[in-house]
Amino acid sequence: MVLTLFWIILNEKITVLHTVTGVVTGFICIICTEKYLLKQKYALNYTLSFKVFAKYLVYLFIQIYVSGITAIYRMLTNKVNIGVIEYESDLDNDFLICVLANSITLTPGTVTLDKSGRVLKILCLNCPESDKDKLQQSIKLELEKRLKGVR
Repeated sequence: MVLTLFWIILNEKITVLHTVTGVVTGFICIICTEKYLLKQKYALNYTLSFKVFAKYLVYLFIQIYVSGITAIYRMLTNKVNIGVIEYESDLDNDFLICVLANSITLTPGTVTLDKSGRVLKILCLNCPESDKDKLQQSIKLELEKRLKGVR
């Protein structure tokens, strides 16, 4: 469904032909990916329920806008403290770790520089000098728990 929606957005048309073409193309992509690129079944690698994903997406959009306003304020008032932290995730699914890394990058003021296993290297616009644990705890409590479906 996501690939079909993406197909329709790219074509900028909602017709029966485009929808059917999107569905067929999506199935071909999933089958080829599962057969040639993945070592396991597609469903085993990419497990995230629709309810959890929808709640996470709403929360992420809110955080993107709040962080954007905060980042603009910090840049205009010159209250910028750039730093790099290493963050070890509690997530055990590689797909969820990648979703977390991309979510961090999407949020203004932070960029995921590197991923090595469960460790992410994050560049922060407002990196607390003395209390880097505070930033790590906010990622664990807010983003990771929502990805796990706990919140």
